Amino acid sequence: MPHVDDLTPIAQDYLKVIWSAVEWGDPPITTKGIAARLGTTQANVSDTVKRLAAQGLITYAPYKPVALTELGEELARAMVRRHRLIETFLTEVLGYGWEEVHDDAELLEHASSEGFLARVDVHLGHPRRDPHGDAIPGPDGSWTRLIAPLLADAGPGTHTVARVADTDPEQLARLSDLGVVPGVALTVDDEGAVRSGGGVLALDADDHAAIRVLPEGPRFAWGEADAATLLADLAGEPVAIEHLCPACGSDRHGRPVLRLADGSRPAVSIAHAGELTLVGLAQSGRLGVDLEEAGSAPPPGTASLVDWVRAEAYLKASGEGLRGDAASAPRGTRWHGLDLGPGLVAAWCWLA
Repeated sequence: MPHVDDLTPIAQDYLKVIWSAVEWGDPPITTKGIAARLGTTQANVSDTVKRLAAQGLITYAPYKPVALTELGEELARAMVRRHRLIETFLTEVLGYGWEEVHDDAELLEHASSEGFLARVDVHLGHPRRDPHGDAIPGPDGSWTRLIAPLLADAGPGTHTVARVADTDPEQLARLSDLGVVPGVALTVDDEGAVRSGGGVLALDADDHAAIRVLPEGPRFAWGEADAATLLADLAGEPVAIEHLCPACGSDRHGRPVLRLADGSRPAVSIAHAGELTLVGLAQSGRLGVDLEEAGSAPPPGTASLVDWVRAEAYLKASGEGLRGDAASAPRGTRWHGLDLGPGLVAAWCWLA
């Protein structure tokens, strides 16, 4: 099987662009789109994609979008990993601004050995997202796909910045000055104004089209991302985050659902206490976890905080959630306490 180092730099760049174009759920890229991204002519692109198709790396037909083959996808992720690890290294270690890293990463990625990249990965603590919020595939190619709409499509409410497009350095510098970076909460009011920290942000249409958001506050959004990253590490394959609302059936909000490439949906439960997040995963069945700070007062009528946390874990596992009655847990339900250290009370419950 060819290694990514066996490809020419031009082929490496093409595979990376084709993969990145659909990473966030956008339609497959065309030769015109590739030409625009790489700053070349459509004639040059047509010649190159024909060669890549002959090598079995892409599928291509005139006037049709370009798609990666299974081999092309594997090699593309390897190049994306290189590029984004280097971007992260440049920002976190060498002090680059996120608007400065792209061009230097483009140069360095073609000259970096696997040994060097492995050391960079260890030094950075195995990051899973680059400075712009894009996924960094693992050494095996696994990565986590977030379902994150554009800010332009987000309705009123609080949203967390998941990703900012990295194609316009001037835009990146301006958004950084405004504090619009991954992990920051933005609030959209009924008139469409975007606020952060109490002030209204001066964002134009291009900004709204460059920012992707998760439709929750920061701790909830990144709790979902943590769960997906953990599952991707365990399963060794990409994971998609979806939402399923039991009331209306919408896939844009509601309880998070993690889906593997084969369509299976392992059980997931997420709990928060202060700035801490507890993530539970199970291959099958229904799972619930709950977490509270030890000083929290249990609701009236509850014997103790421990009893309440156990009951909450059951309600999450049963699917009742906040709609359920903690006293409805059937006799014999098996709760399991979690020792997370002083100051925290946690429990989990699994149902077949």
